[in-house]
Amino acid sequence: MGDKMIRIGLIGAGSIAMKHAEAVRKNRKATLSAVYSTNKLFAKNLNVKTYTSFSDFLDAVDAVIIANRNNEHVDYALKSILAGKHVLIEKPLAASLEDAERLLKIKKNVVVRVVSQHRLDDSILKAKKLVTEGKIGKPIMASVSLKWHRDQAYYDSSGGWRKSKKIAGGGVLIQQAVHFIDILQWILGDVDSVQSKIATLNHTINVEDTALAILNFKNGALGVVEATTNAIKPLPDKIEIHGTKGSLIISGRKIIKYNFSQNPLKCLISSKLMSLRRSRYGTLEKQFKLFINEIHGKEKNNPISSFYEGFNVMKTIDALYRSAKEDKEIKL
Repeated sequence: MGDKMIRIGLIGAGSIAMKHAEAVRKNRKATLSAVYSTNKLFAKNLNVKTYTSFSDFLDAVDAVIIANRNNEHVDYALKSILAGKHVLIEKPLAASLEDAERLLKIKKNVVVRVVSQHRLDDSILKAKKLVTEGKIGKPIMASVSLKWHRDQAYYDSSGGWRKSKKIAGGGVLIQQAVHFIDILQWILGDVDSVQSKIATLNHTINVEDTALAILNFKNGALGVVEATTNAIKPLPDKIEIHGTKGSLIISGRKIIKYNFSQNPLKCLISSKLMSLRRSRYGTLEKQFKLFINEIHGKEKNNPISSFYEGFNVMKTIDALYRSAKEDKEIKL
């Protein structure tokens, strides 16, 4: 496609859609050309043409950002890919594994990526590099702690879709923890089996607001995920990765512990320097830039989640829900 300006179509009109629109506006190689939504005020505020005919919408764009409700992701992705459009899909890939499987059946001659901007945090990129290079030795254990605050109004807003199992696919696991499960699988590899417990403890919703999960990775490592939207005040997200030669701890998306030496003094200095280093966060803007560069054929090692990686995360989440329902370990 060379370096021509990429015409972007945006599906959705919620808060996350607005953030994607802002990311597009900041990219010099793309332009927001169309919005597919019944919310005409949303597009008017962006000074972009609104379409209610999906075929006409597709005719007006080169690539599509799908940022609407979870259970609609796959339908729009299928139509867009079959029309030869590049696609960036908000997480999660779908509301269910069965729905996501429909995307496996079509040939994809376009760029298809799943939103995963937290992979671009400096701390996560560093962790990925250290594990890949063997600096921590053989991975043994990893953990994620996600303790956020979401009030009832959050679940009731936008027509209440976030509290619907059918529309959202689930609660804190698929809506919030999905990012962190993606990060663990990106760094440690595929999951072999899972066990989980979920509960709805503090909201009037049809999905879980609290989840505990054990992930057994194919490389032998064990992982633990703690996730809730019931914290009175949100706590910093925390990720730990431990191996036979070292450990690292990421808190608030910043590396605060960094131990890869038998020399205690060197360990202390290294850890202190890493904790003081400014850590830039991954953003939708950075992710969108990589997406556009890949369309132009200039991004050979895009760290953003591919469709297949997004699908593997869906397999893990589906297994976690089955484990909670059947009260047993589930093999993937």
